[in-house]
Amino acid sequence: MLDLKNIWFRYHKNQDWVFQQLNLRIKEKAITAILGPNGAGKTTLLNILLGWLKPQTGAIKIKEMLIDQFSRKEIGQIMAYVPQFERLQFPYTVMDYALFGRAPFLSALATPEDIDYQIALKIFEVLKIEHLAHRKITSLSGGEHQLTTIARSLIQQPDILLFDEPTSQLDLGNKIRILKVMKELKQQGVTLIFTTHDPLIANQVADEVILFNNNNIQQGKPEDIFTSEILSQTYHCEVKVDLLDNRKVILLDL
Repeated sequence: MLDLKNIWFRYHKNQDWVFQQLNLRIKEKAITAILGPNGAGKTTLLNILLGWLKPQTGAIKIKEMLIDQFSRKEIGQIMAYVPQFERLQFPYTVMDYALFGRAPFLSALATPEDIDYQIALKIFEVLKIEHLAHRKITSLSGGEHQLTTIARSLIQQPDILLFDEPTSQLDLGNKIRILKVMKELKQQGVTLIFTTHDPLIANQVADEVILFNNNNIQQGKPEDIFTSEILSQTYHCEVKVDLLDNRKVILLDL
């Protein structure tokens, strides 16, 4: 679904390289988790995949086509993005804000139609945020705002969905809700990519893991990547990985 070949990227010519000779292949119709310490380049990688940042060298392909061959509108019809933080100054209603997700499918001066509202209401029901539809987005809590941002991206009906820390502002119940939605989307054929600081969450839902460990990037299945040795080395602390009911449990050795 997504290919990165020989990617070299840095923000300014006098700065260190964020990525050097990066090669990744993101599997189609699977959930891929991206983990690593702060500043490792997780969000930068998402922005490169979206085409918002252009690497100095290398090629990015979507469905075997170079990303430069797509218009921004075409990319919007294929990929959606849920940022970790988003600041909005205007008091849109939650419904109006969420309908921005239909923009890639509308002409320049068109407004959403009944079908667009029906798609939005269905997503609101899935996320259990119907009661927020007429609230002003500026009045929402952090968790409510995160759910609304996820709704806007789902309303876009993407083939590829990218999340930057999708559960970071959510309580336990809403975390479980979003993880279940992610699994359901995979069953529907959506390719999901998300960053997280939490190996336990990644272990629950991810089919593939990309782990940034200093200049070393490892990619593989969670059972191969999430070991005490690898996680301890990556995060510079003692991490224990044990089995509980045939599931890996990741513990900090305090």
